[in-house]
Amino acid sequence: MKLHGRTVLVTGGSRGIGLELAGCLAARGARVAVCGRSEEAPSALAAFGRSVRYLRCDLADASQVRALPARVRRELGSPSVLVNNAGVQFNHEWAHTRPDDRARWAETELTVNLVAPALLTALLLDDLRAADPGVVVNVTSLLALAPKPSAPTYCASKAGLRSFTRALRWQLADDPSVRVVEAVPPLVDTAMAAGRGSKKMDPADVAHRIVAGLLADETEIRIGAARVVGGLARVAPAAVEALLKGG
Repeated sequence: MKLHGRTVLVTGGSRGIGLELAGCLAARGARVAVCGRSEEAPSALAAFGRSVRYLRCDLADASQVRALPARVRRELGSPSVLVNNAGVQFNHEWAHTRPDDRARWAETELTVNLVAPALLTALLLDDLRAADPGVVVNVTSLLALAPKPSAPTYCASKAGLRSFTRALRWQLADDPSVRVVEAVPPLVDTAMAAGRGSKKMDPADVAHRIVAGLLADETEIRIGAARVVGGLARVAPAAVEALLKGG
C-alpha cells in the first residue's frame, strides 16, 4: 500500500513508538493525527512538519474517544489508516494493594488497551472501507501469548486485543477494502519498560518496522525477538509461558 496523501490516526503518539510512528508516516507523505493525554503537543512533533496534528484525547474517557473521529475528519480529513498504539500498564501485587486502587488500575488498563481500540475501530470502520484499502493496526504484546504475574489486567487486555484483531480479520476476510493488522513488538526502550530487562529495542526501529510492514501489506508484523518467541509459541507454548512469566 501507499501512505502518501493518506490520513492516519495514531493513538498514544506523544512519546515512544507512537511518536516515532508519526515521524515515519509524515516522512512518507501521510497526514498524521496524533492523540495523547497531555494538554500541550509534545515539542518533538514540531520537527515532523505541518502534516502532523496533535489532538488531546484521554482514551480512558469513552466520551472523548467517541468524539475523536469527528475531530480527525475536521482537522485532516477522513482517516484511511488507524493505528491503535496507546497502552498503559500498572505493575502491582493485587494482594498487597487497596481495593479502590486495584479497581482504578484495572479499569484504566482495560479501557485504554482494549475498549478504546475497539470503539475507534467501530467508529472508523466505514471511513476505512471507503478508503479501499483502509487499514487498522493494533499494537499488541508478547504478553498476549502468555501472561506475567505482575500485570494480570494488562496481559488480559493485550490478549483481548489480539483476539479482537484476529476475529475482525476473519470476519472481513471477504472484504478487500479493509486490512486488519497485528503488530507485535518485543521489549521496547520506553517509559513503560523502565527497569525491565537489558535487551530493549529502540522505539524508532520498531516504528520503522511497522511502517515497512504496512508498505509490504503484511497482516502480522512481528518485530525483533517477537518473531522468535511467536514461532516458539506455536510449537512449545509451555516454554514461552515460562519465559514470559518472569518478564
